Amino acid sequence: MGDLPLYVVKRNWRVDDDGVVYRTTGRSSGQPCGYLQPDGYLRTSFEGKQYYVQRLAWMLHNNSDIPAGMLVDHEDRVRSNNRKRNLRLATTVQNQHNRARRSDSSSPYKGITYSAHKRRWIAQIKIEGRTRFIGQFRTPEEARDAYQRVAKEIQGLFAIKEI
Repeated sequence: MGDLPLYVVKRNWRVDDDGVVYRTTGRSSGQPCGYLQPDGYLRTSFEGKQYYVQRLAWMLHNNSDIPAGMLVDHEDRVRSNNRKRNLRLATTVQNQHNRARRSDSSSPYKGITYSAHKRRWIAQIKIEGRTRFIGQFRTPEEARDAYQRVAKEIQGLFAIKEI
């Protein structure tokens, strides 16, 4: 799924302040575009090809093409929220920082695991493909706070805020 040039996007879609993208041409002119996919993203088709609606919304909000290799990240992690303040460009690495904890995790927080052997909560973070040990803590909240400090330092604006 590549991107269309900005002039094609501007000719065929518009976006409102709520981030809803509308077709401006064809039989569905005036209608919100996009079908919610099982992964939570909205996709639309144009001339037989599929496009992510968040990429169209970002282009329309910013009146700019998306630089090669960049992704459009949803800051609040709600994949259908295409408001301007929620969309930002990200590298693949930055986009990974904004991921939630794994759904199969036994810990309530991202980057935290419990060591039954040590009877401690372990905080660790991945940096450039390598796991960095942060520390061992008595409570999951202490481990979470330590993880948050390191994540904010390393990941900046892309660190998860509400874990």
